[in-house]
Amino acid sequence: MARDFPIEGGPAEPVYLVNPPTLDELGTLDDLGGTHDCAAILVADGSTAQAGITTTPVKMTAFATNDIASGAIADRVNDQITIGTDGIYLIIFQNAFSGSVNDTFHFHLRINGIEQDEGSHRKLSASGDVGSCSFAALASLNAGDVITVYVESDDVGGASMTPVDAQLVVTQIA
Repeated sequence: MARDFPIEGGPAEPVYLVNPPTLDELGTLDDLGGTHDCAAILVADGSTAQAGITTTPVKMTAFATNDIASGAIADRVNDQITIGTDGIYLIIFQNAFSGSVNDTFHFHLRINGIEQDEGSHRKLSASGDVGSCSFAALASLNAGDVITVYVESDDVGGASMTPVDAQLVVTQIA
């Protein structure tokens, strides 16, 4: 029995696959060839402030839980993830946080202590605000590379930031 499965083929005409594979024929993720490293650290319902955040970047030190890890090392004590296998990785950071009023907080990815282009920033405007920011990155990493997030503010006198819910997730994709 022929089944048509539309795929966008161009500006004028759709292209059709006849008899596309079924889900059973596609196999499982295990059939893609091996396992892939992953690790995550997080804080949930956090209430501990990180104070003294100035225009000089410092490591974000709020992570309280090692989440799932396979191959890579989730290390909430040192607020970092260590890569276990060479490969291409997807790195995702998300942070919902409160903090000093009228301060802008900048979060940046660091690999082996070196700031990368990926980052995000958020200004908190009123007392009690909980703002959210996130970033994602693709990176070619080697075994032993260390992934961290650094934070800074526009307050030269020092601001404080309290992560309410935050995650740093690293997943090998190739």
